Amino acid sequence: MSHPDSSACLLIDGVLVGAISEERLGKRIKHTNSFPLESIKYLMKENGVRLRDINYIALGSDPQANFLKKISSGLANINQLKPLVSNYFKKKNNKINFLHEYLGVSKSEAKFKVHKVEHHLSHICSSYYCSDFEGSSAGMSFDGSGDNVSLMMARCEGNNIQILDKIFFPNSLGHFYTALCQFIGFDRYGEEYKVMGLAPYGEPNYINQLSKIISIKNNKFVNNKNYFEVAKGFSELSDNILNSGRFYSSKLIELLGENRKRNEPITKKEKDISKSVQTIFEEIGIEMLKKLNEKTPIKNLNLSGGCALNGVLNAKILEKLPVEKMFIHPAASDDGTAVGAAFHCWHIRLKNKKRFYLSHSYLGTKYSNSEIKKCLENENLNYAEFDMKKILKSIAYQLYQGKVIGWFQERSEWGPRALGNRSILASPLIKNMKEIINLKIKKRESFRPFAPSILEEDVPKYFSQNILSPFMMHVVKLKKEWEDFFPAVTHVDGTARLQTVNRDSNSLYYELINEFKKISDHGILLNTSFNENEPIVESPKNAIDCFKRTDIDILVLGNTVVTKDNINLF
Repeated sequence: MSHPDSSACLLIDGVLVGAISEERLGKRIKHTNSFPLESIKYLMKENGVRLRDINYIALGSDPQANFLKKISSGLANINQLKPLVSNYFKKKNNKINFLHEYLGVSKSEAKFKVHKVEHHLSHICSSYYCSDFEGSSAGMSFDGSGDNVSLMMARCEGNNIQILDKIFFPNSLGHFYTALCQFIGFDRYGEEYKVMGLAPYGEPNYINQLSKIISIKNNKFVNNKNYFEVAKGFSELSDNILNSGRFYSSKLIELLGENRKRNEPITKKEKDISKSVQTIFEEIGIEMLKKLNEKTPIKNLNLSGGCALNGVLNAKILEKLPVEKMFIHPAASDDGTAVGAAFHCWHIRLKNKKRFYLSHSYLGTKYSNSEIKKCLENENLNYAEFDMKKILKSIAYQLYQGKVIGWFQERSEWGPRALGNRSILASPLIKNMKEIINLKIKKRESFRPFAPSILEEDVPKYFSQNILSPFMMHVVKLKKEWEDFFPAVTHVDGTARLQTVNRDSNSLYYELINEFKKISDHGILLNTSFNENEPIVESPKNAIDCFKRTDIDILVLGNTVVTKDNINLF
């Protein structure tokens, strides 16, 4: 519960009926580590579940797991020792025990049992138990750290998950990436994706220096502790940002020179460090998977943990290793541990064999057209209602004409990616569209790329690898002849982080892209998250607020449409 990206999900008879991150609700603090009370409340209300109906509450962390290792780490950093001991011995620190009070019911209603699952095992469960793999598969989870572990390898088959190996904190590939992310000026929690986006602008000129910081010894990566400091924990700031302690020591400054401050210009140095960090990250990630392949075949691979959000590595895994099928949970970071812990309880503790396949990630909130209209009226906005077929044709045309669309439909997505239900959409064909959205809407760094949503059947036409990526987890090279054709979604190195869309998973979004294809001859749209330096919009009110304060041209909420500047839709 203390990890960032706190979340909750609900399993009913082995079926995942809902999942949502706490950051989307309540105070809307990105990556919040607060108790997911609002998420729990929503899931219970939406599914008609009372506290007395809940049999088990599963947690994606176990204070007793690797306890001696935790004590050893705590002795090395006394600031960590006190909360560690407190969490181990004092039940009163566990807010789950007071859930009845938060929900306003008597304690007699709380009949549930608590099921605790080691952090990385929860990660592996989240991927494996949501996959469609039959027979044996390999699982690997890697992130900063959780329950004193930074990487776990496993063999998965049937109900069972056999842990094959662990790498313990303070050795951490995730902390290596985070430390350098902070060093080059991206010092807020969860900004590692900026390093991945900046890397193609640089050259790997710092490989030799960074090899002193992390290396492989005895088939495992090892962090040189002289260059790292243990983060002093997390704190939520008033401007909706989760802050974390510094991960690197002053010795890193001696090695690389002065660190960039957040608001200073990005220079060649930061670009080259980013490229070097990404290169080392990929090399070590590939090497760890080779070691996993020696322990159990990785033909079918389940990948999870925060490091599994690195789409560049994910595509190279399929290119360089004997992996035929790979499943990455859409909430691969710590938000996904809620689902993993729940399925561990279902399959391991309760010994149920019934499997659940996660074919889509639309598991969050949903608002009716009447709720949407009421919100629009409360905001004194003029809107029009149309048949959805008419909306699809008109919006496809407006996209082709260069308009930017706020698109809000059905249930929200689970995980950090907007996948067509809480999205900002635009044409990928317009040369300056990337700059327009970065500057006028997202208000973020100019080097940040945007993703293409593409009809699943069209992937082989445009991309060098025929990859299915429904959760936007792979960065793939476009074929040479198409690199200059989609400037708004093609990164400087000719790659794109693609989302493949099929009719079964999201028929409405599929049809919109298909309508755009009828006009443009290309079944591709620019898709980015519907937000502006905040959590992705969850409610109609969130969407309207974002629409009002940015240069989004048209807002589509269900079957209602709001425009700016007297745009004529029909």
